[in-house]
Amino acid sequence: MITHLNKKVTGDIIMKITLAAILAIAMMTGLALAPASAQQSEYVTVSTDMESYADGDVIVITGQVLQRHTGGITIQVHSPNNDLVAIGQPMIGPDNMFTFTLLAGDTMRHDGMYTVTATYSLHVNSPRIGQTTFMYTAMHTPGMMVDGTEFEPQYDIMGGSVMAMHTNPQTNSMLIDIESADDGHITITLPRELIDSQLADGTDDQFFVLVDGEEVPYDEMSSGADSRTINVEFYAGTSQIEIVGTSVAVPEFGTIAVVVLAGAITSIIVLSARSRLSLVPKL
Repeated sequence: MITHLNKKVTGDIIMKITLAAILAIAMMTGLALAPASAQQSEYVTVSTDMESYADGDVIVITGQVLQRHTGGITIQVHSPNNDLVAIGQPMIGPDNMFTFTLLAGDTMRHDGMYTVTATYSLHVNSPRIGQTTFMYTAMHTPGMMVDGTEFEPQYDIMGGSVMAMHTNPQTNSMLIDIESADDGHITITLPRELIDSQLADGTDDQFFVLVDGEEVPYDEMSSGADSRTINVEFYAGTSQIEIVGTSVAVPEFGTIAVVVLAGAITSIIVLSARSRLSLVPKL
């Protein structure tokens, strides 16, 4: 009886030890396999050559895939507010490496952290994704006073320089004189009191934009209660950008004032001449 009981206890102990050993082996196996699973051959690495950039810097994005395929890889760059500011599809080289470059400030409108996403797929339903980030700081150009007004709109320009700004009340337009050696663009925030374009019911209407006298499309970046921000592209050699709306601020001593003054002077001259004639005695 005792012998049988001892055998049973011994068997239970052996079974528990065996189960514990199996469980320990399973746990060790799982731990051993975890890193290998995380380092699958489809994994994508991506990085930038610097951690932060300013306007005009060249951003170099490089990376590597651990399993090459016949094709390229898609690179997307998103702004802090998740706008897509750049996209490209560089080819993957024989060394499984890829490179993509872009110019800081070209399409970037906001300061902050930008996200780079590299995506490729060996199979349609299994995309492989790698990500990194970088900091971008925009070069904030001081505003320029619009001739004859109290307004100083803020702007950023690439590919040229702003020489002067002035309004033309006769055409409800604002003119921006620039010097441009390269193709570029200007992003300018327009105070509504300076220039605006609205329908009869008070809702926003589009501006009419001319580059050296030729109508061009433009992008409206934002619209608020006090201002509207637009982006206009131009070619090398452009000298003037005209923004036409439905209302514009009248210069304190602008075109209308000059016309009124000229009319007043003409009237004075005519009246003076008549007065002199009336004083001449008749023969």
